[in-house]
Amino acid sequence: MNSIRVLIICTLLMGLSSTYSNAATGWAFMSIPNGTREIAMGETGVSHARDASAAWWNPAHIGQSHTGFWFQGFKWIEDGSGSFGGAHLQTDWGGVAAYYVNHGIEGFEVRDRPGDPQGEFTLRQVVLGAGIAYHPAEKLSFGVVYKGGYEDIFGDRLDVWNILDLGVLLKTDDFNFGFSIANAGFESPGDDAYPTTYRLGMSKDYQVGPVNLIFAIDGIAEREEHKYYHFGLESNWSDRIYARAGYMAGHDSRNFSGGLGFIFNQFNADFAITPFENDLGTTWRVGLGMKI
Repeated sequence: MNSIRVLIICTLLMGLSSTYSNAATGWAFMSIPNGTREIAMGETGVSHARDASAAWWNPAHIGQSHTGFWFQGFKWIEDGSGSFGGAHLQTDWGGVAAYYVNHGIEGFEVRDRPGDPQGEFTLRQVVLGAGIAYHPAEKLSFGVVYKGGYEDIFGDRLDVWNILDLGVLLKTDDFNFGFSIANAGFESPGDDAYPTTYRLGMSKDYQVGPVNLIFAIDGIAEREEHKYYHFGLESNWSDRIYARAGYMAGHDSRNFSGGLGFIFNQFNADFAITPFENDLGTTWRVGLGMKI
C-alpha cells in the first residue's frame, strides 16, 4: 500500500477516533451513535430511548416499545453515508431485537504521481447485533446484545465478533434511570482495544398544558478516561408532532443537535441534524418506522 493510501486511511480513522471515541483504535465506528430521535436529543438515550432502535442505546429498553420495524439513512462526516435498521418484538416477559449498521466512504482518488489516479479509496464498516431483555418487575429491566462486524479498507478486511452490550433500566414515578456498557469484548483484535463505553442517564417527563416535555441527561465515560455530558429535550403535541434539541459537552467537533418527528397512525418519521466543526461538515439522518 503506497504512502498516499496510508495517509488517507490514517487521516480518516484518526478523524473517526477523535470525533466519536478519542481512542486510537480502528474500531471507533462501533461508538458512532445511532437512532434519529436520540441523536436529535443531544445523543442521549440510555434512560429514555423507546423506539425499536433503543437496543443500540441500552439493551434493557428491548421490549419497552411496540413491535415494529425501522430504517434510517444518514449522511455522516467526510461525505460518507450509511443506514441503520432492524426489527423489534415485544413479549409478555420482555422482548427481542436485531439490527444492522453500515457506514461507507467511496470516491476518494488514490494517486502517488501526477496523471490519472491508480484507483479509488473505499471504506466499508458493518455492525450486526441481536439482543434480548427480561422484565422481572414492571419498572425494572435487564438486557444484553451480542454483536460483531467487519471493516473493509481498500480491500483489506478485518472481522470481529464476541462483543457484548449490557444494560439495566429502572423506572420510578418521577424519573427513569438507565445504565449501559457498550462494546465489551471477550478479546481484543490485535493491538487495538474495543471502544468500551459506559453510559449513565436520567430522564423525566413534564406535562405543560397540551405539551409533553422530556428532559434527559447522559454521562458518558470511555476508555482512557474521556468523559462527556449530553443533554436532550423533546416536546410533543398530542403525540403527533415532536421537536427535539440537544447539547453535547466535552467534544472537540460538535455540541448542538436538533430535529423533528411526526407520527401518523402506526407510522413515524424523524429527522436529525448535527453540525460538525473542523471541516467535517454537517451530519443528518432521516428515519422511518412502522408499529405492528
